[in-house]
Amino acid sequence: MRDRLTMQASDDITKNWLSSIGAIFDLAEFAIAIIDSEFRIVYSNAVLEKTFGKVSGKRCLEYFNGRKDECPWCNLKKVCAGESQKWEWSKAPTGRVFEILDSLIKDPSGRAYKLSLFYDVTGRKKTEIELANAANRYRDSCELLEQTFASLQEAVIIVDPSGGTRRILDCNAGAEKMFGYSRDELIGQETLLLHVDYQKFKNFSDGAAASFAAGRSYETHSWMKRKNGEIFPTEHFVRPMFDASGKLQKNVSVIRDVTERERAEEDRRRMQDQVHQASKLAAIGTLVAGVAHEINNPLTVIRGNLDVLGDIVSRLGIQDKNLKQFLSIQESAIEQISGILKGLLDHVRRDPEESRAFDVHEAVQDTVALVNIIYRKQNVRIVMNLRARNSRVFGAIGKMQQVIMNLLVNAKEAIEERRGAGEIFVETLSPPDSNEMVLLVRDTGCGIAPENLEKIFGFFFTTKGSAKGTGLGLSISNSIIQGMGGRIEVSSEVGRGTTFTVRLPVGAE
Repeated sequence: MRDRLTMQASDDITKNWLSSIGAIFDLAEFAIAIIDSEFRIVYSNAVLEKTFGKVSGKRCLEYFNGRKDECPWCNLKKVCAGESQKWEWSKAPTGRVFEILDSLIKDPSGRAYKLSLFYDVTGRKKTEIELANAANRYRDSCELLEQTFASLQEAVIIVDPSGGTRRILDCNAGAEKMFGYSRDELIGQETLLLHVDYQKFKNFSDGAAASFAAGRSYETHSWMKRKNGEIFPTEHFVRPMFDASGKLQKNVSVIRDVTERERAEEDRRRMQDQVHQASKLAAIGTLVAGVAHEINNPLTVIRGNLDVLGDIVSRLGIQDKNLKQFLSIQESAIEQISGILKGLLDHVRRDPEESRAFDVHEAVQDTVALVNIIYRKQNVRIVMNLRARNSRVFGAIGKMQQVIMNLLVNAKEAIEERRGAGEIFVETLSPPDSNEMVLLVRDTGCGIAPENLEKIFGFFFTTKGSAKGTGLGLSISNSIIQGMGGRIEVSSEVGRGTTFTVRLPVGAE
């Protein structure tokens, strides 16, 4: 211990004093130093030298901080004047943190010293920093959760399920906007308030309880009621929240208003029906035209024969009234048949849709939108790559959509016949040095046999059998495209798929 008494004591009393208190301080588990008014370390215990190294006659400013001049934060004078100090100090370069207690101590002669006690608080500081960081993260998470809760467009309602009353504990602004109630009006109310009637509320509650009992969240389509009495469709997601013992504490309901989506789906279905109806009407028109043609031919022969028979009767001078009446009735019947056929043809040839310039890309996108969801459910994916530089053509956009629909339906049915998932590729391009645009519809279906390719656009020709096809779709499509000044081409490989190529002139008015 005397090796650590570095002061040249002026008398034996001071040396004995240092030895006496040193014997006590050497028992401490923390570092201790005694520093005189000249910054000299006159005593250091074993823990201090183990922690910071040998003192070897160094002054405190050099020993602790490696400085040659007084430290800017030095408190020696204040302590020697009787002012105790408590502060933290970080030891470079180790980064260890010490809490230092500095207080005045005097030797028997009254000389003042600074007694410094060093407590290593590195671990505690690290824990404090980690706790502070964790607290900050928790606060940030809470703020983010609150902001998310408040900003969600969906209604979020927190419900107390105890007692079967399902009372509302809290809700976000989305719930206020969706249902028309203020937050204050909703809190404390039973959720029955938001359901159409008690029976629907009970059905909902029973369904949720069954899902919770099976350890699942509850998802359902549910009709709800706004404050103004309006009933609207929703998608309802309910997640149970349990305590540590597994007891149900709260339900969190997320409610999405699907009014606009269901309205859009209804519009899409209506458009599909219209396109389907237009396709059927076009098929009927083609059928009528074909039948009229087939009837007119023999009818012309009958009319001619009847004229010949009338001439013969006149030349022979036959005056039989019954015969003349018979010929007159036959002639009237023939005219009646001709009139009926002409009326039918005039009706089916009427086209109420005015031809105009339109964008083929728009026709493709609108038609694909009609069937895309349905086809996906049937494992048929439609891939579009619309890259024609100029896609404006002249014609009836409704008829163009009918052509696209026919090609998509044929492609989907070819994929189904192959029995498996498949893809339909819809692509447009602009051939170089050409005033055309090209629409390609390619499928990964069963393909068409070579012997059928030449007949594919013929009236009433089908490879699907009478149960599925009429043989009119492609013939009608071919007629429409020809009417627009274009043409349809087909290529196919059995087992690999079929490509229909529609070529149309662009820029024509």
